[in-house]
Amino acid sequence: MMICRKLKFLKCFFTDKQMDFKKKKGFTLLELMVVIAIVAILATLAYPSWINSVRKARRADAINSLQDLRTNQSQWRANHVTYATTLASVGYTGGASMEGHYTIAIVGTPDATTFLATATPGTDQAADSCGTFAIDQDGPNHGGTYANARCWNR
Repeated sequence: MMICRKLKFLKCFFTDKQMDFKKKKGFTLLELMVVIAIVAILATLAYPSWINSVRKARRADAINSLQDLRTNQSQWRANHVTYATTLASVGYTGGASMEGHYTIAIVGTPDATTFLATATPGTDQAADSCGTFAIDQDGPNHGGTYANARCWNR
């Protein structure tokens, strides 16, 4: 309309909407690439911490399963001469932990005074720094290559 005002004697062929440049809406490709790069950097930094937290939380599966097994072994021992030699005797079928992240096993041959059970990490817990958990008739076993007290405290 500016042109029309200056040139009053000419008929105006353009409307105001046609003369105004349309305002662009949205993001440029560069802005999107910067945002994607920032998100990728944050994800790269956050993922290892997140996966370690998940592994740490899954340790509870081994601890709970072994403590449950210990309780079941004590109940078995109260009614029998020795501790149970098989997982099936104390209610575990298949050898998997309660949530399936560990494989539960009775190590050696239990006798009237001792037993040892382990929880070996499955594939999703294989990279966990604590490794294999063990429990005996007295409680958590921290000896040898088994998980230390820090791991038992999660």
